[in-house]
Amino acid sequence: MYFPYLYAREGEVRAVEDSAGRLGAPQKVFPLLEPVVEDARSLNRALDTLKAASEVAYVIVNPSRYKLDTSAAVARWLASVGARLADPTVVRPVLEIRLGVGITDVAAFLAAYPSRSVGVSIRTAHIPAPDLAAATASRSDVLHFLHSSADPAGYSAAFGAARSLEVRDSFRTEVRNADYVGEELFTTAHQHYSAEGRCGFADFTLLPGKFNATGGPLGAAVIHMSYVNSTGGIEVQHFVSDETRQYQSTQPAKLMEAMTKLDAQVRATPSRFKVTPGLTSFQVQFTARTPTSPTYNKRQQIAHHINTVTGLV
Repeated sequence: MYFPYLYAREGEVRAVEDSAGRLGAPQKVFPLLEPVVEDARSLNRALDTLKAASEVAYVIVNPSRYKLDTSAAVARWLASVGARLADPTVVRPVLEIRLGVGITDVAAFLAAYPSRSVGVSIRTAHIPAPDLAAATASRSDVLHFLHSSADPAGYSAAFGAARSLEVRDSFRTEVRNADYVGEELFTTAHQHYSAEGRCGFADFTLLPGKFNATGGPLGAAVIHMSYVNSTGGIEVQHFVSDETRQYQSTQPAKLMEAMTKLDAQVRATPSRFKVTPGLTSFQVQFTARTPTSPTYNKRQQIAHHINTVTGLV
């Protein structure tokens, strides 16, 4: 199984919405969403679309990042998304372990969601691994998501391979879009997790693992597209605009340059990229000479990536 970890902004949740009904039968891809904005309308829409397709997502129920960094903001967010969180047919609740979240919070979380598949996302290692393992030992329906910031090897040993998986930062991030070149291996985790005794693997898709809310003038535009190489590994090909300087040309023009290169590759190697909603969306836009936007670009890339991986797990 595959667990794409996504910060639940517009582009990310719309990618999940686009992937609904395509996550395997039975479901093999389970999005793990960390809310970061108070406005839950896009998240609710995506969850409703998943529910209509009889699919579920893991959702962090104690968010604290970006626009949800105050108790008042979280309370308002909970009020708008609470009905979905309470619905076991679409949400598997996740508790994030971070500084300030203790073992009593874990007990309260498990008591709040009895007889439901749940998750624990471990960001810091301040709760000793044996203590956390003991707290969740009675629940076989708890899956532990281990981040690199929290001693994943130690926690994995405590929980056992079958109940834990590392959320890997598999996408190599450049400082500038202009620095992405050609193609590179993304992951082979899908080829090894079963032999390791794990139920699946997790990563941040084609996004960096560290959350970044900042933006700025677009230097180069880039499109990242996943495909399966000849040995079954997942590779990413980067399509970078010709113009790479800030304040030169326009954002739509740069995005169209990147889309032109993607279109040329699709024509040259028609079988390289799986036909997915993300790829089809790019092709429709290119045919109409309507450039994508940064948020829509993210949506298209992630939807394509998720649907590419679905066929491998």
